[in-house]
Amino acid sequence: MKTRHAFSVEPPPLGQPRTGQRRTSRLSGGHWSLSRDDYTKFSPEYEKLKIFDADPFGVLDQTGVGKLVEMAVKLGRKTRPDLEIGICGEHGGEPSSVEFCVKIGMNYVSCSPYRVPIARLAAAQARIAMAGGEGSEANRTK
Repeated sequence: MKTRHAFSVEPPPLGQPRTGQRRTSRLSGGHWSLSRDDYTKFSPEYEKLKIFDADPFGVLDQTGVGKLVEMAVKLGRKTRPDLEIGICGEHGGEPSSVEFCVKIGMNYVSCSPYRVPIARLAAAQARIAMAGGEGSEANRTK
């Protein structure tokens, strides 16, 4: 899994597949009908009431928004098997979100530069865990 730390607006080279890159924080906001700015005003209460396990703009909700993302990957690859697909934004540098992206077959994540080492480590651990190696859940560092 590649990690990218800048959003590219360049078209792909001729003959190369187009990429499907999505800002999952916007998808999260739309899914939950929340704005990131407003959420910070009442997030402690939502988290105390267990409405969210974690900040939905920082950690990808794998059972809700994640299902939409997984469906997009499957449908996109059904139409174009060589499609490069990934996410960008804060979710791209959060370990459990990166692990989810690896599991559903994304090619890359994009995140801010200071999160690149975390994203690379999380992607490597997920690949090892999927192969049944030492990176399995019991042995991983969080």
